[in-house]
Amino acid sequence: MGVRTSRRSILAGPGSSPYISLATRWYDGGMTIVKLQQLLQEGFFGPECHPDMVLSVSTVCSPFRGTQIVYTLGERIDAAPTVRRLSVGSALAKGVHLLCYLSPLISRMIDLRAESRGLSYRETSVASLIRQLWRSDWAESRDALPFDATFEAADDREAGGEGRPHGRTFYRSYVACMTERTDAAALTHTPTVGHLLSGPLFLCSRRMGSFDFSTLRPTPSFLLQPDVPIFGMNFADQKTEKYDLDIEGGIPIRASRLGEEYWANDGVVPVFSQWHPYGCGATQCCHHASEDRDSISFCYEPGIWHVHQLEDASHTSIMPFWWGNQRQQQFWDDFGDWLRHVDASMP
Repeated sequence: MGVRTSRRSILAGPGSSPYISLATRWYDGGMTIVKLQQLLQEGFFGPECHPDMVLSVSTVCSPFRGTQIVYTLGERIDAAPTVRRLSVGSALAKGVHLLCYLSPLISRMIDLRAESRGLSYRETSVASLIRQLWRSDWAESRDALPFDATFEAADDREAGGEGRPHGRTFYRSYVACMTERTDAAALTHTPTVGHLLSGPLFLCSRRMGSFDFSTLRPTPSFLLQPDVPIFGMNFADQKTEKYDLDIEGGIPIRASRLGEEYWANDGVVPVFSQWHPYGCGATQCCHHASEDRDSISFCYEPGIWHVHQLEDASHTSIMPFWWGNQRQQQFWDDFGDWLRHVDASMP
């Protein structure tokens, strides 16, 4: 998560608080900053604060609307946040508990933030550790990252109004995709051969590209009211409607009306979830072609999500690692140009 601060006020007018004269830009950590704007709007930090304090929000591969990877790794499809016993997620949770328990003995160069959980051997007993290894109160709670990335949690956030764009904030999201259609007639996706060496990302991408969304309980909102497909779709492909019956609730699920953006992914997050909070029919957004270099650098309308596609890119192609390749250099050059133009557009 990054922060850039400007001392020019974007809330000019009588009675403006001096605390509101800092316009902050955020990139990455998109879900956190979207939540911050909601808290600012609700007055959580005091009446002098306002969501317009955030001048711009720029995100890269953020899972605004959830990701099926959490179910692949261990979250139960019918009882989240419960984790399946024999799963990658369960093994990771046990590993975190053991590391936290031994954290006082581990080098300070590895900051596990164990003090926030009170799980070290100085604060908990061996019996308590064994109970947590059997079922983790921390990992299997609704206040944990795996649950936050479920489609159920995303629907809860949107039902509460979280993620609505604010009229004086500039929004931009960068969307990576490392997959292609399995075949011309299918909507499912598979990672391209060029990403074979990405290892875990390649394997996760394959599972995500064929995920069966109709098995999820509760049923995600996008299955009940799917958006008009945008990503790589011809609208003629959507002439035929097919309904699958949700046996549990008797609800017709428009499973076949989903666009391929639900299976296209970057190895961690599906494309549709990287776009923005809410479906395209429920928010203000503008999707730009990946080849449109001019649109990448020159979009200034506030209150609108500007979505830019990064073709043949994985979840780690831009950040957090620095590869020093042309793609990264061009990305940061364009991103810097856009921030400068946003500055110049302010009164």
